[in-house]
Amino acid sequence: MLLEIPSCMKKNAPLCGVHMKRLGQRTYIFPIALIGLILLVPGNAFALQTHSEPEGLCVHQLAHIFYIFALGYLYWDTKRSGFKSKGWRYLRIFCVMTIFWNLLTFIGHAAEQQLSPDDIITVDDYLMRKMMLPMTTVKMVYYVAKFEHLLMVPALFFLYMSLRSFYEDSLRGEK
Repeated sequence: MLLEIPSCMKKNAPLCGVHMKRLGQRTYIFPIALIGLILLVPGNAFALQTHSEPEGLCVHQLAHIFYIFALGYLYWDTKRSGFKSKGWRYLRIFCVMTIFWNLLTFIGHAAEQQLSPDDIITVDDYLMRKMMLPMTTVKMVYYVAKFEHLLMVPALFFLYMSLRSFYEDSLRGEK
């Protein structure tokens, strides 16, 4: 008995639905396997940003000051303009919280510069650090400043809420 080759498998013929489906399944296996491999076998992220002395820290601190003024202007301008919707209120809350975050982070960077290398030791890897006793005012300021994410995460939530409110307002305006 002679097997017949399907017409779609012949040279220069378009693939039929059955063979195209199989080909599609095979082509998606590699990218999915690659993504799975990257997620299941992570290496070092190297997400910790350090600044070289002294220019890196100076530029970084100036960026905090610039960001404070920019957010202050945004807050003042939206308040002055008389925007009353929820989205604008959420945006102003975001501005205030982010200004406080910048101030706290600025103070934390300054406090970190006052610490000696012996004040903080690294344990296990570069992400695990311990502060050595006795606790001084500078160490306490540095420690409190490390909780800056308790200001930034809610601030980003208010930014999200403001953008969502603007989007919902624009949908109501289209109708």
